[in-house]
Amino acid sequence: MTIMPDETTGAGAKQSADVSQHRYLAFLLLFGLFALLFTLGGRCLENKDSVRFAEISREILEFNDWTLLRLGGSIYPDKPPLHFWITAGLYKLFGINVLVARLAEALAAFAGLWITFFFGRKIFRSPQTGFLAAMMLLSAYGYFFWGRRSRIDIELAVFFSLSLVCFYCGLDAVPRRGKLLWYAGFWLATGAAVMSKGPVALISLAIVIGYGLVVALGADERKVTPALLAVTSPLVLLPVLPWVLSLWQHPRFSEFLQVYHQTVIMNRNKPFFTYFFDFPVKLFPVSPFFFLALWGAVRFRRQLASYRGLFFTFGWVGIYLFILHLTSGKTARYLLPLYMPVALAGAWAVMFYLEKQPRIFGRIMQRADQFFFWIAVSSLLIPFGFAYHAQISLLCALPYAVVLALVLILVRKWLPLKAAGVFVSFIMLLLAIEAGDSIISHKTADYLQLSQVLKAHRLSPEQIRFYTCRSESRAAWAVSFYYNRVIGCSDSFSRLTADPAVQGIVTTRAAIEAENRISWQQIRQKFRIVSCDSRFVILLKPDLKKPIE
Repeated sequence: MTIMPDETTGAGAKQSADVSQHRYLAFLLLFGLFALLFTLGGRCLENKDSVRFAEISREILEFNDWTLLRLGGSIYPDKPPLHFWITAGLYKLFGINVLVARLAEALAAFAGLWITFFFGRKIFRSPQTGFLAAMMLLSAYGYFFWGRRSRIDIELAVFFSLSLVCFYCGLDAVPRRGKLLWYAGFWLATGAAVMSKGPVALISLAIVIGYGLVVALGADERKVTPALLAVTSPLVLLPVLPWVLSLWQHPRFSEFLQVYHQTVIMNRNKPFFTYFFDFPVKLFPVSPFFFLALWGAVRFRRQLASYRGLFFTFGWVGIYLFILHLTSGKTARYLLPLYMPVALAGAWAVMFYLEKQPRIFGRIMQRADQFFFWIAVSSLLIPFGFAYHAQISLLCALPYAVVLALVLILVRKWLPLKAAGVFVSFIMLLLAIEAGDSIISHKTADYLQLSQVLKAHRLSPEQIRFYTCRSESRAAWAVSFYYNRVIGCSDSFSRLTADPAVQGIVTTRAAIEAENRISWQQIRQKFRIVSCDSRFVILLKPDLKKPIE
């Protein structure tokens, strides 16, 4: 095999490699931020987001309680608080809005790109491969999608991946002090992952044990040093213990335990082989290159014996997938901790075959690059398609299309690695779809429109109630977010009508028709009815003031 660029000798070659690496870093910084922040706040919260996560973070500030999470004013025991703390802190800095609700995940996804770059550069001894892996990670459909939503899974994936990166670097470290620091990083990142989503983060221990046994029993000069791992293991409690102790001392701790024991978590009865479909689809366009890497590693295993980092990524993917299949949590989001090793292996495959079969594989990549480039160019019409379908002026799509066109031109001009063109073009396609969603946001923002109608009738949060809690809890959370105040709900219609403090009841016609003790005729006699889109109706008591014109 030929020598990688960063292994060349001579001052001139080293300076050239440094300049090239600076270009990779600059491109990763600018394009990564653009891809993750462009139109991030343009889409309404209820469209493809989890409303409850944005609202839980907001209620931390409303109740000024950073220990006990709440949703709709009630105890929320399902998740640890790290994501909600970060988002609440961002709310405090930048205000409560849709963009900030998604910002924590976008920043976590951005951090994941940098971890991938530096780890790829280390294990493959090539900044080109590290850069390609970062671009592949960003282009993976699932990573891009969840990195621009208000959920918590990207943070888990990044901390989970960081913990395994630290463990691997600890294996490679020769001085005892270096191992100690890297192993400490492993445990701290594992603790942070637990605080992001709970005990599922401890799957990393199985990967560490599995790979550690391979290293210890194989012909590998590296030393696992289990004693150092054991000595540093209490650090896993450092991110977790302060919250656990404060929760234990909370006045409502017994109530929290009662609600927690009644909560069912990770109960998704999907088929056993569901991930065999989700894996190639959600990781596209990276997944084909991962399978190519897997085949290449088997085919050329003797030649690649020194690429220990590559086989570490395969072990990471294999052990995690095996354990995931044994759990009851069958959802595509739980694949996110695999995106980094899959991107690393896929990037290695591209660079390896470009070097081993430059004519054949180079031609394949060139054709793929041309195909996806014209897909990216064609995607500039997507915002216009969204506008046309929603019967919105096509001029609304023009600014988005112009920005995307300019970025596409600049990206193609300044892209520091031609092999990354396929993945950058796919990212532009995904951004065009996101822009289309932003254009039609006001058409799909049912809860935002409902909030605006309630505010137009000068209803305060204390005067509004939702009926019923069973079916309209999501709407109540969203309106609470847009009002910046918890709005209650009730399953007793008679209690709402008798309560003098309640001036507006938000419900649906179906919910009223299910109420056997009252008819629509009686409703019309007792309330002033305001329709809001095709679903919601607002029942206003007669003594309420006229709406704002």
